[in-house]
This record gives sequence, structure tokens and C-alpha cells, in this order.
Amino acid sequence: MLATLLGAGLSLASEDPKKLRPGVFLYAAPGMGDPNFAETVVLLVAYDKTGAMGFVVNRPTRVPLRELLKSTPEAEKSELFFHWGGPVQPEAVHALVRSNWPSESARRVLGDVYVTGEMADVREALGRPDASTKVKLFTGYTGWGAGQLEIEVRAGAWILEPADARSVFAPDGLDLWERVYEILERLVA
Repeated sequence: MLATLLGAGLSLASEDPKKLRPGVFLYAAPGMGDPNFAETVVLLVAYDKTGAMGFVVNRPTRVPLRELLKSTPEAEKSELFFHWGGPVQPEAVHALVRSNWPSESARRVLGDVYVTGEMADVREALGRPDASTKVKLFTGYTGWGAGQLEIEVRAGAWILEPADARSVFAPDGLDLWERVYEILERLVA
């Protein structure tokens, strides 16, 4: 399908870096050679002139939350798993939560979705009956230095689309990347 789209004159290098901001999905372009990012969808959570940060939202691990959050009773009861957020600082844990009352240190990404390092935010989300739609924890993150992501976008490595909370908190997100073909078809139309 990509060959058909490219044959129709679509240039993947047509994305506009001016669309970059927190709350945008970065879909890895089909055929991306970097195995870290092949068939991934990254949620951009921070973006400014110094660089960018995001989390891969469609790579769940087999590590249950209770394994790394042993002192958190809410995690002990949880059936949720960590997600691989990216290759930078894989030992670091980050969280996305949906909340109407996040902690003061939480940073808004989109709508009621916040990135947080506060355990109180995580515990509150894990304590809800619908926790799987309210919290996602990541090991590691993706990061770019000043100007680096803009270069990759111009080169066609990423296809940009606004993110939505439902997709961010999809149970495993494994089929999320497949949307890239729909996006590419719209670009051609």
C-alpha cells in the first residue's frame, strides 16, 4: 500500500514541523529502519526550543505494575503492565494519567491527560475501577535535542496527527500504528 501511495506522488517529507506540540502522535513512517521505533506511535508530551520528549504508547511489556511498584497497594491489585516508553533512561518510570484534579507538578498533555512523576496521581488513578483507561506507566522515554525532531519530521520519518485520550489509553495499543495507512491515504486524497 505504501508503494502505491508513494507512486501516487506522496512525499513523506511533506510534514510540517510547525504541527509539533504536546498532545500530538508521531507515527513512525512505514519502513522506518530504526528498530527502536519501527511501527511505533509516540505521544509527544513536551516540546520547546530545547528539544522534545515523548512515550511510545503501543509497546506494552510483560512486566506487571506490581513487580516494580511493590510498595504501592493499588499496584499490587492491578492487572496492568508497564509500557516501553523509549530507549532513553530505561530505568526511569513515568506516568500518564487522566485526571480532573492532578497534582500541581503534573503537566497537561491534552484534555484531561497529564504526565506526572507524583505517586499520588498514579495511586489515585490505579484505585479507580476503570484504571486501565486512567493510567499508563512507562519505563524509559523518547527524547530529541534541539532541532533534531524537526529534521526527522522534514525527512519524512514521522507522520503527525492530533492524539486523543481514548487512543493513548487503549488496552495494549498494538493496532494503533496501523492507522498510519489511513493517515497516508488522507494525505494523498
